[in-house]
Amino acid sequence: MRQRAYLILTVLLAASLLSPMALLHAAPSEAELIGVLKSDAPKAEKAITCKKLAVWGSKDAVPVLVPLLKDEQLASWARIALEQIPDPACKKGLRDAAPGLKGRMLIGVINSLGVLQDAEAVPMLITKTADADPEIACAAAAALGRIGGDKATDALVKLLKHSNMELRSTAAYACNVSAEKCLKAGNGAKAISLYGTVAKAEVPGQRIREATEGGVLARGEAGHAMIPNLLASKDMDMFQVALRLLRRVPGLKIDDKMLATLKALPRSRQETALVALANSGNSQALPVLIDLSKSISKEGQRAIVSSMAKIGNASCVPLLAKHAGGADPELAETAMISLVVMRCEGIEESIISELKSAPPAQCCALLKIVDYREIKEGLPLAAKYVNNQDKSVADAAVSALAKLGSVEHIPGLVGLVAKKGPDPALIKALRTISSRNGAKSLPALRPLLQNKESDIRREALHCLASAGGPDALAALVAAINDKDEGVSDQAVRALSTWPNVWPDDPSAGEPLLKLAKDGKKQLHKVLALRGYAEYVRTSKKMSPADKFTAAKEIMKLAAGTPEEGKAIALLATIRTEDSLKILMQHTSSERKEEAFAAIFQLVEVSADGIPKDLRRQAVQQIMEGSKNRRLKKRAAELLGRIK
Repeated sequence: MRQRAYLILTVLLAASLLSPMALLHAAPSEAELIGVLKSDAPKAEKAITCKKLAVWGSKDAVPVLVPLLKDEQLASWARIALEQIPDPACKKGLRDAAPGLKGRMLIGVINSLGVLQDAEAVPMLITKTADADPEIACAAAAALGRIGGDKATDALVKLLKHSNMELRSTAAYACNVSAEKCLKAGNGAKAISLYGTVAKAEVPGQRIREATEGGVLARGEAGHAMIPNLLASKDMDMFQVALRLLRRVPGLKIDDKMLATLKALPRSRQETALVALANSGNSQALPVLIDLSKSISKEGQRAIVSSMAKIGNASCVPLLAKHAGGADPELAETAMISLVVMRCEGIEESIISELKSAPPAQCCALLKIVDYREIKEGLPLAAKYVNNQDKSVADAAVSALAKLGSVEHIPGLVGLVAKKGPDPALIKALRTISSRNGAKSLPALRPLLQNKESDIRREALHCLASAGGPDALAALVAAINDKDEGVSDQAVRALSTWPNVWPDDPSAGEPLLKLAKDGKKQLHKVLALRGYAEYVRTSKKMSPADKFTAAKEIMKLAAGTPEEGKAIALLATIRTEDSLKILMQHTSSERKEEAFAAIFQLVEVSADGIPKDLRRQAVQQIMEGSKNRRLKKRAAELLGRIK
């Protein structure tokens, strides 16, 4: 039934993609399909018709399909339909056809009866298990297993002693299938009996393993006690069954017998069993995994440590911390991943507890975990460890402070910078914390500005720029007059990029313009002019008129310098008539191509506020004066759109 529903869904989905006219013909008439099978149509067409009847057919199609079971070319196609049509007539048709069939076609019908689980076919199938053709006998045995029931299973049990090993194997497989059906139906006792019979029979090992595993699972918790015996078995096949059970049995209890068995296993077997337990997702196995994993290979340890990402709890932290700080890089990485992704109660408290007394390598790893997991309770320890003599530990602590720290942690970092110099990790942490906490960071940063070492004062300016605010900006402007040229230059650079970092701050415009006019060094003037141009471009508070006035000032200051191009580009963003006129005046200068590009940008996006005739005139200038063919082509297209 499920397969038929799937077929119907598939056909309907395909039909939904067709045109409306094709959709009208998507569901064929059953009568028409039956007519095709009765006709002299080619067998290929009849085969497709059988498939269609699997979807659209009813019991009316059965009398036409059954005769096709004798046709070597169409038998399998007919069975497809008979297996899918939901009517008892299909089973009867298959049963009635069986006596008149031989060989592969009979085997096909037997298989179909098994698929349909036709209980009325059991007597006939039992008879067929004695057929001289072993393939027919095996097919009948397999079908009996799928059908199930007392009569079928009794016959199958008898076949377990048949002289033909292939038939015995098939019968054993069928018994196992039938046992599984019994278990699903709630008849556990029958399932256990069948599994036990197969397990004791002289059949291939694969069937015995299947039965043994099924027998344990069928017993539920009572079957758990059988697993230690299988683990300790000298038969490697039974040991493999035990491994599968370790992975499959939900909530397997690790009792004293199981623990003793695991401890007594040879090392290679013990490791394999522990890995199987680790892969089971059974958190009850954690104590034994933690205890016994210490003596197995690195590969086994990695598998167990990896499993703790899913089943681990706070009790795993000491072991994981040890591995995370260990010498094996792959094992350390696996332990780190498990520590990061584990989600359970008490895990972070356990990490903090381990961090308090961990040796340097583990301390470094755990500080990274505090960073990755953003454990704020670890901040006091991170603040403590920034002074650690082990650089890796100190760096990890600084990184954690950068991620989680607040203003209260800035003085300690500032003190370290004063002591150690402008260490990149320390400066990065200060910049990150300052950026996160803004202007309130400034008081704690001031000692860096007053430090006698110029390289520290220079790095302090980066922190000020990250913090932002009027006081930080004022401190940057004051630092332009620092006695050290490097500090002064850095202050100008930080000021010139202020509009990029803080585009909504309107207070940067005045000092930038002043520096662009009166800077003591040409470099300062150039950087300030660039910064002022960016300030004007990004300002949301300046009106177009104010921006145009500022742009004219920039044009005057940049005249004859490479910065003139930035002024031209700025005018292209100020959508006013005056901006366009200024740009048109520059089409005869050395920067005419830049002016042409700016004109095109301005006219293309501006329709309001600029007279149409002026826009046409500007575009005409591009077409007549530019040497850029692509720009001229685009200008011609634009001119056609200006109506």
